[in-house]
Amino acid sequence: MTRWQIFCAVALRRLPETIPKRDAVELKVQQIFDAYDSSKSRYSQHEVDHENELKLKSEAGSLVKETAQDRLDKWMKIKSEFKFAEHNDRLSKSRYLFINTRFNTDIKDQWLLPQEIFDRAEGDRDLVDTARRALKKNLSIINGFTIISKIPSSCYSFKYPKKLVDSIGYDGAQVFFLKANLDRPDQSVQDAIDDTKHSNLKWLCRDEAYDIVHKVYMRKFDQGLLHEDKVRIERIISRAKDYASKRKTSVKTSV
Repeated sequence: MTRWQIFCAVALRRLPETIPKRDAVELKVQQIFDAYDSSKSRYSQHEVDHENELKLKSEAGSLVKETAQDRLDKWMKIKSEFKFAEHNDRLSKSRYLFINTRFNTDIKDQWLLPQEIFDRAEGDRDLVDTARRALKKNLSIINGFTIISKIPSSCYSFKYPKKLVDSIGYDGAQVFFLKANLDRPDQSVQDAIDDTKHSNLKWLCRDEAYDIVHKVYMRKFDQGLLHEDKVRIERIISRAKDYASKRKTSVKTSV
């Protein structure tokens, strides 16, 4: 019988800070909604002014100091001169906080999520208590986050080196992942999790984490993530066509 030590690792997530670029499908849907909104919308005050000015001009030949067209030309000039900042694709993805963890054993240092061992002697009633203790012990934070579920999203198991097994009496560890969102952190929390101030911290999106985090660990963690990657629309359409074709053939056969 395998003797496991139970750990809880907290996937502290920083939500996207910018809107990701829209793909072709999203742009098409937006065009459809824009056309619908335009067909149902009423004239704005600017458009009403413009129509009234055209009527006055045609009826009496009167002049207006600044016409609606003048204002439109001025706005279009301002728009043409406006420069958008460069889109930072990294900020449009969720990022997770990883810590350079040292074990003082034969296990080498690794980039891992904040984690702590489940310990009833420390007052842990469940994994949520362990998760809170992991954030407090590793990052010195007790607020500014919300643990979004008591149920682990996935689990990573590994065996200890024989030397360690003999010394601690456990064959390996099972690490259960709980997810938490960064939620209205105050300045002290922001300072504690700032990876520009602490060299042992890194905020990483999923793809970046695969480059520096143990691959098996990441694959297990990844199982519990809702990926931000766009759905492959072409594949879905292709499968839908195949399904429709099979249904059509099946109907003909039954008739």
